[in-house]
Amino acid sequence: MSKKNKKRNKGQKRQHKAKRSEKKTAEQKRANAFAELLESLLDEQKPLRPDYLLLLNGLLPKEVKQLQEVWPRIPLRRRRAIMEDASVLSDESFSVNLYELGKLALDDPDPQVRFLAISALWGEDDRDVTRRFVEIATTDPDPEVRANAVSALSNQMFLGAVGSLSERLLEEIESALFGILEDDAEDERVRRRALETLGYSQQRERIDEFIHQALQSTDDEWLASALRAIGNTMDKEEWGDAVLRYFDHVNPKIRSMAARAAGTLGLEDAVPKLLYLLRDADADVRMMAAWALSEIGVGGEKVKNALKKASRNAASQEEREVISEAVDNFIFNAGLGDPLFLLFAFSEDELADMMHTLSEEELEEMEESDTLPWLPDDLFGEDDEE
Repeated sequence: MSKKNKKRNKGQKRQHKAKRSEKKTAEQKRANAFAELLESLLDEQKPLRPDYLLLLNGLLPKEVKQLQEVWPRIPLRRRRAIMEDASVLSDESFSVNLYELGKLALDDPDPQVRFLAISALWGEDDRDVTRRFVEIATTDPDPEVRANAVSALSNQMFLGAVGSLSERLLEEIESALFGILEDDAEDERVRRRALETLGYSQQRERIDEFIHQALQSTDDEWLASALRAIGNTMDKEEWGDAVLRYFDHVNPKIRSMAARAAGTLGLEDAVPKLLYLLRDADADVRMMAAWALSEIGVGGEKVKNALKKASRNAASQEEREVISEAVDNFIFNAGLGDPLFLLFAFSEDELADMMHTLSEEELEEMEESDTLPWLPDDLFGEDDEE
């Protein structure tokens, strides 16, 4: 072996040794920080470090075991606070992985902790979690927890509607949900959530019958659930006229659900009524109307200007932010303005989600036009060519 090769090999060995040392140091630091976290979790008098959830992100097997041993001894108030923080963070960020924490908390003796654990796992398409949701929806002793599990299954039902869930698992979910809906002895909150979630079902005649029954109810809660279920059907031909009848309802919750259904269905005939609802006395109705208009994406400058005015006239910071986001969403869906605004209005993850809603033809047209050269290279999917 030449001196040059020997020297290169020694250099490579030193690099590998340095990397192993760095890795070992990093692992030890994490282990120490995790041990300190577990100790602080047990003592309510000790404040938690601001980034404590990051130490519960992507838990290693040995860390899961350690947390399982400690969890029953963590004070109830702190367990609730942990899962409250976890549910909020999971909703706000797609980059965190609190899967193991959520699974552990599903078996907590406290119903509030179990409820929050479901919320933290909302959107997970893991088969085991899905089956746990089905089990909880049908057997948990607390009706609020059962209702939340039923609602969480809406993600899986949507995947089933678009052909992205195994038929066997979809059948298990639908069987459980229809069983809940048809059980008159079940708590009505749970049955209403089942109706909403089953809006995605492709057993159209069966679920449509329940929706029609709910629309005839004198109970506004059932009516609101029927409108949510209608939106989930994605069938504006069947339900469009029914939705339009509820924009003038005396109950703001019904007006809000009618607006949501119109937005989900892409109901263009609802645009005049939605513009009127931007001036509704109820803030939730105004925000839902803005969202619906942004999803429908028709009406051009008139609708855009109406949304901007609604944002300026918002009664709270929350309302202003929601309607401002609706303005950006409307501009995207309506194809208005300079495409460069998207670079500043949306994150890369949001842009990717938008692109995934487009047809293959639309994607090919955009990719070939070079009108969006600043988009990430892999936004349209991996290139087959090398």
